[in-house]
Formats: sequence, C-alpha cells, structure tokens
Amino acid sequence: MYRKARRNRKDMGGSKYKASRFETTVGKFDSKLEFKRYLYLKSLQDDGKISGLTRQVPYTLIPSQKDHTGKVLFREVRYVSDFEYDLPSGEHVVEDTKGIVLPVFKIKQKLMFYFFGIEVKVIKKW
Repeated sequence: MYRKARRNRKDMGGSKYKASRFETTVGKFDSKLEFKRYLYLKSLQDDGKISGLTRQVPYTLIPSQKDHTGKVLFREVRYVSDFEYDLPSGEHVVEDTKGIVLPVFKIKQKLMFYFFGIEVKVIKKW
C-alpha cells in the first residue's frame, strides 16, 4: 500500500483562500487586508488616537494534553491576534482581519471571551 505525497501549498501557488502572504520592511503579513489595516492603525497611533499597538499576540486556549507517560496526545489550541491596542478611554481592543470567517475562528473567538473575557473584533474587507 502506498500513500500519495501531499503537496505544499507554496508548490501549488498560494494559500487555500487566495490570501497572499508577503514581507515588508515593517514585518510579515498574512494578507493585503492585514497589511492595510496595520498601516491604518499605525497612522492612528502616530496621531495619538490609539496607543500600545502590537501584532501577533498569542493566547493558549487549551493546553497540550499528555498521557501518563508524558507523551503528547493533543497539541495545544492557540489563538494569535492580528492586532491589539488601547483606546484613550482605557479600553483594550483585540482585532483579527478576515476575508472569510471560518467555523474554527468562531470557536476560538468564543473561547477567548469565555476564558479571558476578551471580545475579538473582526475586521472584514473595508
């Protein structure tokens, strides 16, 4: 019995949902939408309308699960925010840019609110 080799998405010409990853002088971005949102938020920060802009902040939603011997049975479930910043009112905002909102994201969004009390704001094409 043989197994057909899996091809890498890079070899097939891009990502599953047509988002093009690219690298700029300010960092790597998963899509043009994310890059444009970063430029917009950066301009807001430069104007003093928001503060503490950060990117790619990881959260562990469910830790890895191990058996009695220490072997990892299930990897941890993580959510990585696209952007986080503070408003002058003191509110902390967590954002994720999405071209398509998939069911797995909706679950992670609910887990973020359940465990951390953080409501993840979704930014679609604007």
